[in-house]
Amino acid sequence: MPRIKTTVRKDQPRSSELLVRHRTANKELSRARAAENMRRMREDPEYRAKERERNAAAQRRNRLSEEYRARERAKNALSRAQARMDDEYRRKEREENAISMAILRQNDEYRRKERVRNARAMAQARANRKFEQAEARMALKRNNVNSNSQSETSSRRYGRRSTRQNGALNT
Repeated sequence: MPRIKTTVRKDQPRSSELLVRHRTANKELSRARAAENMRRMREDPEYRAKERERNAAAQRRNRLSEEYRARERAKNALSRAQARMDDEYRRKEREENAISMAILRQNDEYRRKERVRNARAMAQARANRKFEQAEARMALKRNNVNSNSQSETSSRRYGRRSTRQNGALNT
């Protein structure tokens, strides 16, 4: 069946309804021709061999792309796991660093307090030593004064005078 002409000339206008009908008829005709061609081609052994080859190639491509995608997924999963491990490692590293820094700070604080304690203890020891020395000096003076004054008073009490006074008197 020949195609129906659907172009419109200016001198011979057609109604839109007629154009639509003709277009529909032409589409149906095209479909029928295509179906007939496909049937003929499917029956052709050469076409069928090429079709089988094309299908096999497509399946190979699909398999390869699936394998590629699977490999890609595995690689991505591995890299994600690696990144997680790296993050975990970094987190642990940060924690360990924080702990060691805290220990160092505690040690510094302890050393500082120890220095302060030692300085206080040394100052206290110096003060104690000075106090004891001063006390000893005072005791010596007291003892000297007491021993002199006691000897003088006791000698006076018994009617004697010190040699110095005796010497001074005798001259």
